Amino acid sequence: MERYLQGHPPDFIKVDIEGCEVFLLVSMQYILEQGIRPPLLIEFLPQKCMQRGVTDSGIAREVCSYGYLMRNVLPSSEGYRIVPVSFDSIGHDNLLFLTPESLSISKILALKWN
Repeated sequence: MERYLQGHPPDFIKVDIEGCEVFLLVSMQYILEQGIRPPLLIEFLPQKCMQRGVTDSGIAREVCSYGYLMRNVLPSSEGYRIVPVSFDSIGHDNLLFLTPESLSISKILALKWN
């Protein structure tokens, strides 16, 4: 990521890497060490994580250890709902990781949801 950022921190990171989430934190190490915490939207595939010897909840816990809060993004008739989720109930989900500062509704609504 350092090579692609060229000095500009990302505003938002969407991750859909088919069970390779185990490598996510390694690739993000540079920005995490800098204290940069962009919102992350990660699609988890528990069975593919298990094939790589990790659990989806283990990865989510690791992401949260960097100061993130975890929320589930669920479709609704109005678009999407962002709701709290526990580590024990992760499935094939799109999980949003936000810092407490970015969790305010005005900041979430400012994100482009297309």
